[in-house]
Amino acid sequence: MELSFDAGRHYEWLLAQTSGGILSFSKDKFLVDAAALGLDSGSFELTQQGDSLFLTYAPVPEPSVAAMLGIAAMAVFIGARLRKCRR
Repeated sequence: MELSFDAGRHYEWLLAQTSGGILSFSKDKFLVDAAALGLDSGSFELTQQGDSLFLTYAPVPEPSVAAMLGIAAMAVFIGARLRKCRR
């Protein structure tokens, strides 16, 4: 079986589930060392949701996406200013 991992997607894996609740969980007490995976970006974290513990992977947005959003915001701002000046 071949597994594929896309570093640009959000993942969540169930690690443990209880019926009696999880007491005194602190994600600060855990270290997820993913250095062997060879990922350039993204972060792993343990999270608690109700009676379940998950290992969560959150990707870091590509710089090009952030740049495109910034350019779009500037275009909207400039367009609004030009319309206001023409009145």
